[in-house]
Parts: sequence; C-alpha cells; structure tokens
Amino acid sequence: MPRYVLPLAASLVVVAAGGYTMMTGPKSWFPGSTPKVETVPIETSPVAPPTAPKPATKRPDKDKPGVISVTAPAGARVILDGKPRGIAPVELNGITPGSHSLELQSGSSTTRRTIVVRPGGRFVADENIGPGFLSIASKNPLEIYSGGKRIGTTDDEKIEMTPGTHTVTLLNPKTGGRSELTVEIRGGEVSAYTNKPATGRLVVDTAAGAEVFIDGESVGTAPLAALEVAVGERTIVVRHPELGEKRVTMEIKRDQRSEITLPFGTTPTDPQRPAQPKAVMPPLSAQPAPRPTIR
Repeated sequence: MPRYVLPLAASLVVVAAGGYTMMTGPKSWFPGSTPKVETVPIETSPVAPPTAPKPATKRPDKDKPGVISVTAPAGARVILDGKPRGIAPVELNGITPGSHSLELQSGSSTTRRTIVVRPGGRFVADENIGPGFLSIASKNPLEIYSGGKRIGTTDDEKIEMTPGTHTVTLLNPKTGGRSELTVEIRGGEVSAYTNKPATGRLVVDTAAGAEVFIDGESVGTAPLAALEVAVGERTIVVRHPELGEKRVTMEIKRDQRSEITLPFGTTPTDPQRPAQPKAVMPPLSAQPAPRPTIR
C-alpha cells in the first residue's frame, strides 16, 4: 500500500466528522432561523438622595469694628484714648479692634484702665470709681507722701486715695532715707504693698562683744556675718561694755559689698580726757646708778 494512502484516509474521516457536527448544531447556525433572546433582570441597590451642603461658618473679620458699652457709674465722663466720648451710660460704636485707654471721671475720682476690643465684639465697662485705699507694710515706720503732701504712715491700716496709678514717696523720719513706690488703687478696694527697699551688704569689723547698731537699731553682737542694709546714708554705731563706743556714717550702695573697721584699744578710755602716758620702769638688768662720793 502506498505511504500516502493512510494520511489521506485520516483526513477524510476528520472532514466527515466535522460535517456531521455542523449538521447537528443549533438551528441558529442555519439560514432563516430566529435566535431566542432571554432577558435577565439586573439587581440594583437604592441610591440615597444627595444632601444639601452645610452653610459655611463665617469667621469675624479681623478688622470688623467692635462696641464699647459703658453702663456705670451713671453720670461719669467717658474719655477714650484721650478724647471725650460722652456721659455714662453710653454705647460707643465703630471701635477699632485692639487695645484702648478708657478713662472715667466722676467728681474728684478718676479711674483709668487698658481694655481690649475684639473684632465685632462688645466690651462692657461697669466700673466702681469710688475712693480706694492704700496699705503699706514696712519693717521700720515710714511716712507716706503723695504729690508732695503727707497722706499717712506705714502704721496706718489703710489710707484713702483716688483710684488710678500713683507714685508715693516713703520717708524714714529717723534717718532721712527716701524711696519711691508705684501703687495701683482700685475703687472700693484695699491695695496692699510691702516696702522692700533696694539693699547692699555691709561687713562691720570690730572688737568681739561689741553691739552693732544701724540707724539706731541693734543688729547683733560682733563678730557678725555680712548684713543686708537698705541703700543710702547709714549711721553705724558699735558699743562695747568696757571699751567704749565708736560711730561712723557711710553710704551703702545698691547690690554692692561695703566693709568698715571700727577698732578699740585694749583698755577702756574716757573720750573727754586724753590718755596719760604710762611710767616706764628700767629693766632689772640695768646697771645701778652711781652713788655720790662723800668726802
């Protein structure tokens, strides 16, 4: 049998099988047939309706004017930034945001304060500008002066003053020392302060057992450590029970260390009478004086 007969036979079998398959396929493969179309329902999820956007919150304009409402004290003259603005109660509109100086005058009383007006905001001033009171605690009694006039002492429980900022002078009547203190007085309140003058350090070198006085006040018995002393001219006295007393005046400077030496002799002396020289005895080893010769 020739070699090409078997491949040819196999090809015929494949063609025959393919023809059978085409003849037995669906009718839609043949001309004139109508394909059947099936509709498959599609499931869909419900869609939420769109929500309306929230209105944006407006921030106050940083340059938007504010309002100052002065409600009390009634009848007080209102001065804003140095300019009269009416009589309380009064409402001031169109105020530029920021810090302002508000002053209220009622009779002999005046109050001043710094206020802050917010953009588009309202500041309410309801002040009590009646008299206030000052109280100053001090280790040593001091006289208090304001505007050159004596208004009291540090021993007073409270001193009546007009509200506002004042600079008072404190005077030590014993030593003449002066200092200044700035105080803030509020109506109807007691403003309490403690006098703490500027100080320096003082070292007193003197005989042991001597009592040391500064401006008439005893500070202890020598030897002493460095003392904290108010600045200014101070009188230092050292008094020994046997050797007498010494006195000196010196200037104490702020935050500086000062030293002073006040020595005593070895024996008590009377300041009213000069010391007498002591008799000097010849030493025992000296040669005796020659005796006169009697003839």
